[in-house]
Order: sequence, then C-alpha cells, then structure tokens
Amino acid sequence: MSEERIQRGLDVIQGYMGQNGEHAVKQMQELNGDFATLIIELFGDFYSREILDNKQKVLVTLSSLIALGAWDQLTLHALNAKHQGYTATQIYEVAIQSIPYVGIPQATNALKTLKNILE
Repeated sequence: MSEERIQRGLDVIQGYMGQNGEHAVKQMQELNGDFATLIIELFGDFYSREILDNKQKVLVTLSSLIALGAWDQLTLHALNAKHQGYTATQIYEVAIQSIPYVGIPQATNALKTLKNILE
C-alpha cells in the first residue's frame, strides 16, 4: 500500500465530500483500519477519474445506493450531494426517478431516509 495512493484518496475525499468526508474516513477507521485503507485507496482511484464531473458522479452514487438499499451510505452521500450544490428537491427527484427501476418500496425507503437528513 503506497502512501501516495492513500494521500490521493484522502485528498479526493476531502475535495469531493468536504467535512462529510472527514466523518466518513473516521467511521471507516473505527470499523477496521485495513478496510479504511482499502476504501480510501479505491475512492482515490475511482473518483479521481475525470470523465464525469463530481456532480455527475453524485447522481450515479445516489442511484446506486438507492438500488442497493444502502440507507446509511445514502445518508452520507445525500449530504455530499448538498455539498456539490444539489438542492433537496433535486436529491428527492433522484429517488422518484428510481421508481421504475427499483420499485415503490425501495424508493419509499429512500425518500424516508432522505427526509430525515434533508429537512
């Protein structure tokens, strides 16, 4: 594990998520140090790609987390969406647009999760 790769990951997380990123790193480190290192490195590898901008990456992430039912991670990444300039209405719309693909129950759970943090 290279220190440069870890630092790149931390830099990308900070730029992409701001204070929410610091919180996420701390949570991962509390779970398991090796897990945190791997995720930080992977985050740096994927999120430093420049084909999509950060706002586009947020939409992909939110949609994926809704489809997976990953509510804790959706909470963090919805806050990141706000950090990237999305409004609460726009973030809710991601869940609404997911209905045909993930179903009403999954979208309902996403909206409940989002409401708890956006209002």
